[in-house]
Amino acid sequence: MEHHASYNERENRRSHFQNNGPGPGHSQEQPRKPRSGQPRLKAIEFGVQRNNTFLAEYSKDLAQSASYLTFENDKRMLRAILWSVDEHDYSSIFSVGVSAQSVEWVGIGHDGADSYMLLHLNYHPNFEQTDSATGSYRNFLRRVRLSRLDQEHGRVAPYTSRSMKLVFHEDSPTIPTESTCSEAGLPNPELDPKVHFDNNRHAYSQENIEAVEGWLRGGSLPWEVAFQCEALFRNGLLIPKEVMLLRTQVERVARESPARACQALKTLRNELKAGVKHPLSGFEDEGVITLFQAHIAMATQEPARHPQRLASTFICHYVNVTPTAVFLDGPYIEPSNLVIRRYPGFDSHFIRVNMKDEGEGKIRFKSEDDLPDSTKTWISRVLKTEGIALGNRRYKLLGYRFSGLRDSNGFFSSEFLYEGVSITPDFIRASLGEFPRSVIQCPARYGARMAQAFSATDPSITLSPKDIHHIPDIITDNGEIFSSGCGTISRALADKVWKGWLDKLPDLRRKQRHKDEPTPSAFQMRIGGCKGVVRIDPKLAGEQLHIRPSMKRFEAPDELGFEIIRTSERPDPCFLNRAGVMLLCTNGVDASVFENLMENTLQTIDTVYNKLDGVKSIFTSNRLGGAFQISKHISNLSSLGLELNQRGVQSAGLRKLIETGIYHIKLGLKHRAKIEVPNSYTLVGVCDEEFYLKPREIYVCIRKFDHKTGNTKKEFIKGWVTVSRSSCIHPGHFQRLYAIGEPPADSPFVGEDNHLPNCIVFSSLGPRPVPDMLGGGDLDGDVFNIITLPELIPPLEYSPPAYPPIFLKVISGESTIEDIADFMIDYICNDVVGLIAMNNVAIASTVEDGTRNLDCLANAELHAKAIDFFSTGVSVPFEQVRKPRYTRGRNPATGVGRRPDWQAGRERDPNDGNHYRCESVVGKLYRAVEMSSRNPAREETAQANDYDKSNAIFKALAGHVAKYQSEIKDIYTAAATWVQTLLDHYTTELDDICMSHAIASGLTDRLSEVEIMLGINLDSPDNRILRDRLKLQTEHLVDYVRLKIQGETDDDPYGWLARAWRAYTLTFGIDYEKFGTFSFSWIALGSVFDALRELDPEFLVADEPDKPLFVETAPLSESTQSRLDGYPQSDRENWTWIVEEPRLPPQQQTPEVAALTLSKTTITALKRNGVAQTRDKDITRRTRGATITAIAVGVAEGEEDGEEGDEGGGVVSD
Repeated sequence: MEHHASYNERENRRSHFQNNGPGPGHSQEQPRKPRSGQPRLKAIEFGVQRNNTFLAEYSKDLAQSASYLTFENDKRMLRAILWSVDEHDYSSIFSVGVSAQSVEWVGIGHDGADSYMLLHLNYHPNFEQTDSATGSYRNFLRRVRLSRLDQEHGRVAPYTSRSMKLVFHEDSPTIPTESTCSEAGLPNPELDPKVHFDNNRHAYSQENIEAVEGWLRGGSLPWEVAFQCEALFRNGLLIPKEVMLLRTQVERVARESPARACQALKTLRNELKAGVKHPLSGFEDEGVITLFQAHIAMATQEPARHPQRLASTFICHYVNVTPTAVFLDGPYIEPSNLVIRRYPGFDSHFIRVNMKDEGEGKIRFKSEDDLPDSTKTWISRVLKTEGIALGNRRYKLLGYRFSGLRDSNGFFSSEFLYEGVSITPDFIRASLGEFPRSVIQCPARYGARMAQAFSATDPSITLSPKDIHHIPDIITDNGEIFSSGCGTISRALADKVWKGWLDKLPDLRRKQRHKDEPTPSAFQMRIGGCKGVVRIDPKLAGEQLHIRPSMKRFEAPDELGFEIIRTSERPDPCFLNRAGVMLLCTNGVDASVFENLMENTLQTIDTVYNKLDGVKSIFTSNRLGGAFQISKHISNLSSLGLELNQRGVQSAGLRKLIETGIYHIKLGLKHRAKIEVPNSYTLVGVCDEEFYLKPREIYVCIRKFDHKTGNTKKEFIKGWVTVSRSSCIHPGHFQRLYAIGEPPADSPFVGEDNHLPNCIVFSSLGPRPVPDMLGGGDLDGDVFNIITLPELIPPLEYSPPAYPPIFLKVISGESTIEDIADFMIDYICNDVVGLIAMNNVAIASTVEDGTRNLDCLANAELHAKAIDFFSTGVSVPFEQVRKPRYTRGRNPATGVGRRPDWQAGRERDPNDGNHYRCESVVGKLYRAVEMSSRNPAREETAQANDYDKSNAIFKALAGHVAKYQSEIKDIYTAAATWVQTLLDHYTTELDDICMSHAIASGLTDRLSEVEIMLGINLDSPDNRILRDRLKLQTEHLVDYVRLKIQGETDDDPYGWLARAWRAYTLTFGIDYEKFGTFSFSWIALGSVFDALRELDPEFLVADEPDKPLFVETAPLSESTQSRLDGYPQSDRENWTWIVEEPRLPPQQQTPEVAALTLSKTTITALKRNGVAQTRDKDITRRTRGATITAIAVGVAEGEEDGEEGDEGGGVVSD
């Protein structure tokens, strides 16, 4: 484990270097030498590269230093080590770290007598500094992230850090070559590129920068136009004088049409993002004006016009702040919230600001990076002091939503007048409601309470005060709250709420829903200062909403709008992940069960290439293609009697779509063990209001509604099941419960109105609420996984942990926004939830006792504390997190051991010598999935003659369309030009989405058409922010095209069919040969189906039998069946845990344990597990005779960090 060096240690090392030089063989008078065999650097330059010109804006002479270039193979990082040129300064060393995957282009050549390496990057490198060294850079005590190398560099770093030139010293022992680049994972270099180096232009002089800022701050442009101009400048796409060259043209177009000016500037921005191959040949020439005029012409042909937006969305501009720069993005459609809906028409005064690492990544804590100190500086500047200046406005911190803070972003707003009142961030926060003093004194809790107002919700209806009733919580004598976060709602009011939500949908969306669709049985909602879940209670007459004290966050009696977060409309599937697999294995589930599940899943995937129903099933369960309704259209094709292996059905585009979807699914299987569990679900939890269920019983009814037929199917789950939550990390977080099945005659769930479908009803009896046993859950919106597969009911059962409460971190006075900002900084720097979860999987996979290992048990408690960090303000110190010990094949030079092969990730070869074959279950599951490293979505499409055109689909539909030939003929004939215009506009908008949602900047790295259709980004498949934003933009565009085809008045179904059929016949044959036509043809195809159903409600409507997705599993083994039959009836009322871990109040902790922030429960388990139960001799040897302090903190040598991830424990739904 790495430790912070003490002040004395640092001073001793500093004195050693000053007195003795850098090491043997180097005198004080001679320049220091680079490490043996490493390329020595003469200079480093940053600038702007366009095609064949490199404009150097910053240069640092390194000739007299011992600077060198190195490659960290285990991290795929190219690093330039920059020693000070001061012979007497050995205290500071700078470095420039370049991730291999960020490199877009490499050039190696000669500039006169100098050899150089030219790098063009997709995102900025890391600038770092260390205070002292002991040999290699890998052994430096601590690296501090910087925003610049020095003051001169600071002026140009925000704009010039993507193009970098390394000049090598004439004494350099080696020079990078093609093989060097290949070994480093870099692109094949262009040798001796014909590049002109210009060192005298000074494009980013202070005078030029101030000229641009003066124009944009002057207020001569509408703010939205100024934002787009500023994006060209801040994003480094145009140099300052080029931005000024556009001034006259921009101001003219903005006077005529601000919307057209914004559209032209935005599409220009996308074209300029083309990377090193730039559309402008040189710098500061008139070509930029010509290019802009072309985009004005395109915008003039058809300005972007879209259908009615969802009431739950708004147009949001984005600002991304990194250690080196501020980048602008958008605007995009963003989920709205209560605050923004208060001020209609003022959307642009609210922006989202993301604090990100370079390369769009979340800020992550790594042991060698001193994040807290360095990150606080640049984040504090944005959150607390400067805010963000954009155009003639200054935006200041307003607040955040929980998911936003987890992703390091928040809402900012600027001052504006609304109905004669000056609206400022302070005014908005003061208007939210009244908060108790106990809340206001805790910045974290205060921010969390306000976050409720900024969270995404869907508006429904406004209630009357007489509809709201306050009822007590269900509390036991020992203070356990069984109804935490759960209230009730009458049937009449639930129907009214649901209708109110439907009425706020755009007409197009509302008419796609079936008229007989039932009202959900439960709503996660917010009203006023209350938040939680309300379930239908048939006993309530009229319109009533019953709220409990545990649902109240603050007082806001005048806010009576019922806002929906989620509903129990449909059940979600249940997926395993690596953490859940390791926990279940610890609890006695055999590894072969997971291997069989994986094998069955892979067999199913292999069959979908020939089965339309198979594609529909896996796309639906993995939520792929929702915006384009791919599963729905595939179902329609199946209803037409078509099949994938039928000649003329599977075109090149459809094949690519299926292959890309399967590739995405396999990524989840291989790198997350994301295995769907058959006949298992993820459901919202509610409480048993009538005290009918025994302590260990649950009630579950699954309802599936078919929007095509209007039919409803129900099933009642009966028997022993396993229940968990997504944040589980302790073996006791999986519990065996009994589902009562179809409600008995005496139960409160009897009768159609009482079934509470798609909820899991927990008992309100027993020693402790079951949700709380499952990783500290409650009923305010938590979802729970119910696993019915008997093989996944663990033979071993452990008691859930009961950790002592965490005291809030409070201040003496009332919290201000500065205090909340300080907490945000603290959270961004010290959120270790993902790190703990990933470390636990790594530890469990390398030891015999799995998640019962003492390190895992210690981490389980720290994990609980880290999750509560958001609302308590109490962080988990990084040093306390238990880390995996990679001791196999330790490299004596770096001290790094080999890691399990499943940790190789996508970019690494598990056979590269840095990994070993892991025989744990997660290693076996990883190796079970064989897949190419190639991205099928970005590969060249097969030649047209390799696959049939989709003429079979055309022929199957033509007969149905022909029934209306006479009614549609004239419109169909006249629609060709209209369709082409619509297609052109659609393609332009689609291209914008592809460019703006790509991770890399290069044109070849933009999202592919099929990725857009599926709603994924294969470069960053787990980036939830990008995925959700992509989904909203795509849905909006597809809705626009559907509405245009359908007709805005919706009173001519024949015209609808004519336009849809014309759009399909003009594009289906082109398929994937021209960008945009394949996805457009699928929108048209769906519109044909919908128009035919509008004309004939019985078209393709049939009650199809459910077709199982999974290969049938083998019958239960005798041992499994015997175990299930052997559970006694009394188990429904009692827990019979194998390992009891007593729940002790905080005052019974020893001072030693309390100081460690680990409970006595955990320490007891650690002592027992470390000596009596473990079979790992190394662990027993390590802990024998050690103090509790040593065991708990983990000071054993050889600890290393796991890779931080977002993978929580337990089972997940997705």
